[in-house]
Amino acid sequence: MPQELVDAQAVFNERIPKLKEIRDPLTHPNDNDELDDVGWFSSVGRLGDDGRFESFVDPRYDQHNAALAYSAALRQYLRDHVAAAIAADPSVPLSGQIAKRDIKGPPTRPQ
Repeated sequence: MPQELVDAQAVFNERIPKLKEIRDPLTHPNDNDELDDVGWFSSVGRLGDDGRFESFVDPRYDQHNAALAYSAALRQYLRDHVAAAIAADPSVPLSGQIAKRDIKGPPTRPQ
């Protein structure tokens, strides 16, 4: 994995350390008893036995910015990867494809 993605993911995981407890990307969100004390409001957190709310993700703080930065790093990596793949093997312009087809002659149908 490219270093810029490793770095962005590390910051993301540091800002939201309990995220996988409430949203495992393989199950989104988990459908099990572990989430009986988790609520989704404007922020995500766990409801304690004493009624207190422990916030995990709150858009008012840096967690949201870390998620946006991680998303931007992933998007940029994918754009660069696709652009490099296209540059390495560019498509032939349509006029060139037609000329190549015409040299070969019309397609034959199997009998």
